[in-house]
Amino acid sequence: MNKRLLLNFFLAMAATFTAVAGGDHDIDPYRIGYLYDHQLPNVQVQKALQNGPVWQSFTADHPDWIARFDERTGLPHRAFGTPFFVGNADESTALNFLNQTFQSAGLPMGELEFLTKTETAAYDHLILQQRHQGLLVKNARADLKFTKDGRLVLLGLDIHPNIALSGGSELSEGALTAAASAGLPTVTEAEVEGYFIYPLPVEGAYEYHKIAEITVHAQQGIPAIYTTYVDVNDGTVLYRENQVHQFTTDTTHIRGNVRTEKVFQPETNEPFIRVEVEVDGTTYQTDDNGDLVAPLASPSAAIIKLRGHWVSVREDPLILPVSSSTLSLTPSSDTLDISDLFTVEARAAYYHTDLVHDHMKKYFPNFTGLDLPLPCNIEITPHECNAFYNGSSINFFTAATSCYSLAQVKDVVYHEYGHGINGRFYSSHGLSFSNGGMNEGYADIWGISITQDSLLAQGLTPGDTASSIRRYDQGIKVYPDDWSGQVHNDGEIIAGSFWDSFRYTGISMDSLTKIWTQGWFGLPMQPHTLSGTGQLYYDVLVETLLADDVPANGGDNDITNGTPNGFGITQGFNDHGIALMGIRDLTHSPVSNAAINAAIDLSAQVNVQFSQYFGGVTAHYRLNQTGPWMTTPMANTSGITYEGQIPGQPAGTIVEYFVTVDDANGLAALESPSKAIEQDPLQRNLAYNILVGFNQMHIEDFDFTQGSWTEGLPTDGATTGQWIIDVPDPTYASNDMSLGFVQPGSQNTQGGFICAVTGNNGGGVFTQDDVDGGETTLISPEFDLTGYSDPIISYYRWFSNNSGSNPGTDPWIVYISNDGGTTWVEIENTRAWDASWRRAVHRVSDYVTPNSTVSVRFVASDFDPGAVVEAAIDDLEIWKSTSIGLAEEDVTYFNVYPNPTAEELVVDFDLVQSRNAEVAVVDIMGRTVMTTSLGQQDAGNNKVRLNVSGLAPGTYQLVLTANGYVKTKSFVKR
Repeated sequence: MNKRLLLNFFLAMAATFTAVAGGDHDIDPYRIGYLYDHQLPNVQVQKALQNGPVWQSFTADHPDWIARFDERTGLPHRAFGTPFFVGNADESTALNFLNQTFQSAGLPMGELEFLTKTETAAYDHLILQQRHQGLLVKNARADLKFTKDGRLVLLGLDIHPNIALSGGSELSEGALTAAASAGLPTVTEAEVEGYFIYPLPVEGAYEYHKIAEITVHAQQGIPAIYTTYVDVNDGTVLYRENQVHQFTTDTTHIRGNVRTEKVFQPETNEPFIRVEVEVDGTTYQTDDNGDLVAPLASPSAAIIKLRGHWVSVREDPLILPVSSSTLSLTPSSDTLDISDLFTVEARAAYYHTDLVHDHMKKYFPNFTGLDLPLPCNIEITPHECNAFYNGSSINFFTAATSCYSLAQVKDVVYHEYGHGINGRFYSSHGLSFSNGGMNEGYADIWGISITQDSLLAQGLTPGDTASSIRRYDQGIKVYPDDWSGQVHNDGEIIAGSFWDSFRYTGISMDSLTKIWTQGWFGLPMQPHTLSGTGQLYYDVLVETLLADDVPANGGDNDITNGTPNGFGITQGFNDHGIALMGIRDLTHSPVSNAAINAAIDLSAQVNVQFSQYFGGVTAHYRLNQTGPWMTTPMANTSGITYEGQIPGQPAGTIVEYFVTVDDANGLAALESPSKAIEQDPLQRNLAYNILVGFNQMHIEDFDFTQGSWTEGLPTDGATTGQWIIDVPDPTYASNDMSLGFVQPGSQNTQGGFICAVTGNNGGGVFTQDDVDGGETTLISPEFDLTGYSDPIISYYRWFSNNSGSNPGTDPWIVYISNDGGTTWVEIENTRAWDASWRRAVHRVSDYVTPNSTVSVRFVASDFDPGAVVEAAIDDLEIWKSTSIGLAEEDVTYFNVYPNPTAEELVVDFDLVQSRNAEVAVVDIMGRTVMTTSLGQQDAGNNKVRLNVSGLAPGTYQLVLTANGYVKTKSFVKR
């Protein structure tokens, strides 16, 4: 008769990442990346290629097409525009078109061959691969996307016209596998998969290496499977990447308890569909309602297995191949609740893996790469609070006091299964899903597309419902500023773009997921490098807009005139630094000081090759770091140069500003500096600051002038990375130059060498001597600001907290005091990293009363064991306001000599016109120790002798004042 078995799983998905922050910075020390591919697109080079003969010949026939180029080959990486007829989307049509259209480019036509063709209802996307001397060229492909009536809408030429190999004798397979395995922990297997040509990006070109691709299996807690490229001639390992992704008719009604919502919320009783039930030696499966139809003439022994069409749950796989339970079924129509037969982890793992497979099939009905019972291993020991996908199974470790088992967390299960979708969909078309950041981001998107929730794994920590692994409703990641080379961090850029597109478009999640998945058929892919990832995310935006613009959606297959949901999609991507305007097409040199009541000129260089989406350039400013932001347009004056003016301001004004490139929708597509107007103050970056009518009175540059600084306090908790004044030792993200600096390799002072820096024994290893274990403190000397009119303190700082397993979490805090350090007032507090020398400006009276004991305290901290934090300070300056302005060009030359001096100093300066002048000598504590009036000085050159024999030996600054304008020079008294 009927008996319905309800397997109620509290299923919860596990993502490819460490769920509870911890460990050693969550960085793979064995990764080897693309060492030289660290450059963002060069505006001038892109412009030159756009104006070059190859592209000019193309645009003569197709004037509204726009392109972004591979600067090493000079060929268009992605180009699109108004569709034009080419013909059928097949190999012969593509080869004829390329041969006729790009004759002057010297394309290696004889080396191109068919790779794959993907088809959607609106497009046919053809991809050709390149084979040189019988060997496939890694990452080399030509893309052509056609409408169904044969019109070309997109073109990409990532191919290599002039490949030259070094040749010479080649190593044996044994020597190559030994080279691939060297230095890796517990290697269990190494196998040569094949031989290829690898274009290695170097400065301005590619080097071409014949390589063996070797798969190396190793063990480092979680199993590792390394794809490794080894030069066949000398055994050099050129590339290594881990492919294990971390972060899931008689009828019986089978039901069970499972958490279908948050992990901390109550279970509900749900049908368990497609589970296997073995009755008297015959295997049956429940249907889509959880109904088991099996003949039962008498009580029968039954074995229920958590195995179905799409998932096979294994609890402690070394003991039980499949989670199962034996019971007796009797002939009746009944409901069998199997909640007590299987653990909550097993039920959840089955339920949510089965669910995400069905969800994926809604969008990829013809994709069969996961139409099999994928192994799902749970309760793995001895590790905890983690999950991973290894190419053939999804895996979940045990729970701990700090986390539920991630097999219970549905978002994590969806995430891990998402890695399987990513990899197997691409491999089904002959390509590899190789970009780690995109792999993590896309895995998150699969979960978001089901949960419609911006918080990933909310309630992960028992008793803390606010805990989560990642969230997309705050602290957004922006390219390239927040790109770190750490895959989970970089994945937030693309996943955040999807979430914010959902918010801005206002369409259903199902509709947006359809658009997103249709864009997959373009198979975009680039290496996980700074420029590669930016280019890839740009390609994803283009593919998404093309998918949105199909006639079935109300579009016309021409994204240059907009798409049905283009406003929301571009805004969502723009928020994360991904814009059709370009990746970094805005260059601006900040203005630091301005004359009183004189218009402030601003200039920026902007590549506007995507003119269809270009709206203009705007300067945004406000006065004295408060009040509303005002705007002033910047006009194109020549070439790529845009200029504008901020109105003149009175003496004593601080003008805060930033510059944006706006798209046709009026959205800020690019911003310099980034995140300057972030709503969350803890995520806000420094804007540019202009001082109007201020004169520099003192500088602490650590090279020529350095007072008594305090490096560290007894109360500091940092165990490494304490402040030190030294020549900075550079370190790089993931120890790879291509991923950018963590600690700088140079200071800010022109002609100088030294600055204050947190830790200086990294030796290039970014996780060595970074700030760890708490805070480290640096305190400036006390400055005497009495007699200064409206004093300002400025300093240049470097702050990097965007590397490691939990980037962007540790703060940079600055305080000021005027009572000898008894009381400190906070003047800066941010988690927004900026790995460059940036100037901060603070009006002293906004925080404390200026007096003779003003000092500044800088605090860098690392309270998260997975983060990497570095900071630096240079060129702290003291300024005072003046009510009389003198244009800087009125003093055209200024010097002091001899330097060092024992008795006499010559003050040598040129004036444009006659001025009253005086000189003052200021010591390293900011105290004026000598003042001399020079009286009226003539226009032209003036030399004045100054007796300094009475000064104590040490470093001083000589301050020249002419009618309120100040020039300073450091000198040493012997």
